[in-house]
Amino acid sequence: MAFLMSCNDLARYNETLVSPSGLYELKIEVNDNKGDKITYGCIKFSLKDTKSNPLTTLQTEASTFSKWAVVWNPTSDIIILNSHDIGTYAYKISESMTIERIEVTPHIDSVAVAAFNEKYNKN
Repeated sequence: MAFLMSCNDLARYNETLVSPSGLYELKIEVNDNKGDKITYGCIKFSLKDTKSNPLTTLQTEASTFSKWAVVWNPTSDIIILNSHDIGTYAYKISESMTIERIEVTPHIDSVAVAAFNEKYNKN
C-alpha cells in the first residue's frame, strides 16, 4: 500500500511576524490557488516593508499537512522554517529584496527546534 502526500491540507492560516530589525514584515499564509497542483495548500511567505509595501514572495513546498513553525532568527533578519515534511530551511533578505535560501547552521537549527516546540507545546 502506498500513500501519496502533497500540499493539500486546506487549513486557513494567516500570520504576520515583524523582523528583529523592525525593517520587514513577513506574512505567512497558505497557498489557496487550486490551479497550482504542486504547492496548493503549502506555506507561502510575503515580505513587506514597514509601510506594508510588498517586496517579494516565496512559495515553499512545506505542506500544512505536517506540523511546521516559522520564526525570525532573534538576532538577525533571517527567516527560519521548521517543517516536519521537508525539514529545516533558512532564508535571508538579499540586497535586491528577494528571499534567498542559506545554509542551516547549528544555531539556526536550535532556533528552529525551539520555535517548533513552543508552537506545539513540547518541552
